[in-house]
Amino acid sequence: MLENMKIGKKLIGGFILTIIIMLIISGIGFIFISNLALKSDEMYNDRLIPIQQIGVINSAFTQFRGDAYKGMLVPEERTVSLDSAESVLASVNDQIVVIDKLNLNAEERKVFESFKTAFQEY
Repeated sequence: MLENMKIGKKLIGGFILTIIIMLIISGIGFIFISNLALKSDEMYNDRLIPIQQIGVINSAFTQFRGDAYKGMLVPEERTVSLDSAESVLASVNDQIVVIDKLNLNAEERKVFESFKTAFQEY
């Protein structure tokens, strides 16, 4: 069938076929890149922000422990240390409110709820 066609038509047909294949590949790539952008935003908002908030809570607890020890060991600065400890615990409450608004998966939500319960008892 192709033996009876002229070389020019064969070349044009080959180029058209190559262009069609390139368009299909670029369309698939564009779809996956836009999907990748959505997944990247989701990963940032739903996974990285909670990690950042947990880091803030961790540093607040470290500061609270330091303030508590300082309040016990240095009686002259007890009032300042206790005031600082209260403000740190207030910042932990603020971070808990922020994390509570985030979209956590079931396992993360379960761990977070157990933390909230333990923190309220703390």
